[in-house]
Amino acid sequence: MTSKMATGAALVRLAGPYLAFRALCHLVSVERLVRLAWRPAAVTPRPVSPSVLAARTRRLAQLLGATADCLPRSLVLYRELSRQGVDPELVIGFGRTGESLAGHAWVTVGGQAVEASPDSMPAMIPACVFGARGRLVSAM
Repeated sequence: MTSKMATGAALVRLAGPYLAFRALCHLVSVERLVRLAWRPAAVTPRPVSPSVLAARTRRLAQLLGATADCLPRSLVLYRELSRQGVDPELVIGFGRTGESLAGHAWVTVGGQAVEASPDSMPAMIPACVFGARGRLVSAM
């Protein structure tokens, strides 16, 4: 299978969970969403690096015209990394952008953001962090 075919197949596989999380964001609590996203580690014939998974979820959001949907995208990334046994954390934070308060969700592995560089979120202060099995690890 070529690289483009593998990426296309992965995007199709990720589309279902992404669309489900996108809809559920309006219906259930964040705590419930994160618990639903967690998957126990499974044997993965070809593990995919966190950065490649992040690029795929970002690409999927672009294809669906939802580039500002950081929570569903982060839930899918958290889901896929947990399936690979990577032990991700899902972080929800807030920060000021001018006069407005902005929220953002992102995934970390080993304390490092998987998808964004540290200077792209300088003003974001973590409000809650979810770890293994979707459990709340810390909250402000």
